[in-house]
Amino acid sequence: LFHQQIYIMPKRPSSIEYRKNLKQKILEVSLDMFRTKGLKAVKMDDIAKRLSISKRTLYEIYPKKETIAYEALKTGSEMRRKTLKEAIEKCDDIMDIFAAYFKSHIADIKSTNPVLLEDINNYPMVKHYFEAQNKEHAKFSIEFYQRGKAEGYFIDNVNYEIIKEISSGTSNYIASNMLYKRFTPSEILHSIIIMYVRSVCTEEGMKRIDKLLETI
Repeated sequence: LFHQQIYIMPKRPSSIEYRKNLKQKILEVSLDMFRTKGLKAVKMDDIAKRLSISKRTLYEIYPKKETIAYEALKTGSEMRRKTLKEAIEKCDDIMDIFAAYFKSHIADIKSTNPVLLEDINNYPMVKHYFEAQNKEHAKFSIEFYQRGKAEGYFIDNVNYEIIKEISSGTSNYIASNMLYKRFTPSEILHSIIIMYVRSVCTEEGMKRIDKLLETI
C-alpha cells in the first residue's frame, strides 16, 4: 500500500466574510446619507453608486430600503448610546450626566437633516423602533428627576411624572409642527431645559443649569 499525497488549495477570503463586511459598509454609508438627506431623498441606486456596487448586489443583501433604514438608524442610535455611556461613567453627579446627555443630543441634532424626523413616520419599522426608544427615554427622565431630587438639585413638592408627560407632549408638538424649521436646535433645547429642568431646580440646581445653558 502507498499513500496518495493530496494538495490542498489555500483558502480564498470567505464569501460569508465579504458579505458581512459589505453589509457593515452599506449601513455606514446609508446612515451618513440618511442623516444628510433624509430617508425619502435617498434611493437604492444612490446607495449602490456611493458604494460602487451593483443595485442587484445591494438588493441581495437588503431586499428593501426600509430594512436598510431600520438597521442603519438603529446602528447609529446604539453607537450614540455607547458613546454617551462612556461619557456618563466619568460623571460625578446627575447634573454632570445631564450635561453629557444634552451635549451629545445637540451634536446629534446638528449633524442630522430635520427632514429625517418627518420621513421616519413613513417607515413603520423605523417608526416603531424610535417609539420604543422614546419610552426608554421617558424612563430615564423619571430616574433623572428622582436622582436629582435626592442629590438636592430638584425641589420636592412636584409630581415629576406629570412633568415627564408634559415634556413628552412638547417634544411631539415640536416634531408635528416642524418648529425645527423655524428655530435652531440650540434655541429649542435651551427653551426646553428652562421649562422642564430649571423651573424645578433648587438654588444649587439653578447654578449648575445656568452654567450648562451658557454652553448651548
